[in-house]
Amino acid sequence: MKRFLTIGAIVLLLSGSTSAYDFLTGRGTAFGQAILLSEQSPSELLNLPTGSLQLGEFRVETALNRAFDLKDFDQFMLAAAGRKGKFSLAIGFSQFGRSELYTEQTAKGTLALHIDSLTIAVGGSYRILGFGGTYADLSAATFHASAAYRYRSFSAAIGADNLTSPSLNDGSPAIQPVYVSEIEYRGGKNLALVGRVQLQEMERPRFSLGQYIGLGNSAALMLGVITAPTQPGGGIEFNFKRGRISYGASVHPVLGLSQTLSISFGNRQRKAKTGGEFE
Repeated sequence: MKRFLTIGAIVLLLSGSTSAYDFLTGRGTAFGQAILLSEQSPSELLNLPTGSLQLGEFRVETALNRAFDLKDFDQFMLAAAGRKGKFSLAIGFSQFGRSELYTEQTAKGTLALHIDSLTIAVGGSYRILGFGGTYADLSAATFHASAAYRYRSFSAAIGADNLTSPSLNDGSPAIQPVYVSEIEYRGGKNLALVGRVQLQEMERPRFSLGQYIGLGNSAALMLGVITAPTQPGGGIEFNFKRGRISYGASVHPVLGLSQTLSISFGNRQRKAKTGGEFE
């Protein structure tokens, strides 16, 4: 009973920061949930897609997040994304928690249209909350939309999630829409600065800053921070011919350490050009 109450209390503390249907990755944990817009992974393409996928490219990503060093809060994620012509599609599934206690299972899909440097995207999400058989499951579905633009070394994106203000059941309050804006400056292939603002009714604004520092062609350091509450983060990334391994960690002022390990691979090798563009 004590364990169940502890889990319930932490879930309530987290409810404000997990109200959007986002997928956690190693980069996201290190950057305070900000996104490297110029070179996205499949999970990031689910949240705020840009034109970073090459024509004919297909990528798969999996990640495991351990929140506050508690295995009861492990989150597993699997996502895939591909592009053909002017369209790209990303799909993903994640599960937070353990089936015998409390779980959040989320399925998400995003379809994007790429017109030169402009990307417009729409998609849907479905979430099921399970309580280990103690209570009936709850569920909600919603839609999201976003737009992104790239100009030389700068990338920017805006997005909105929970557009239908869904409710888990007839008696529960509506989940308010979440609005985000992202910006990135890419100073060549070895340096990027990212920023993020998240707004939601009845919640404090959340601001994120992150820095990507390339260590040659095979590795990079990541630093970041997010507010409300203030959580510093950092991580390291290793790049291979067609894949990438990312590790990120962040520290909550009360609950402690969270860690994420993600692995992605695809059918194309990605090389950075100076000036922030990718081929």
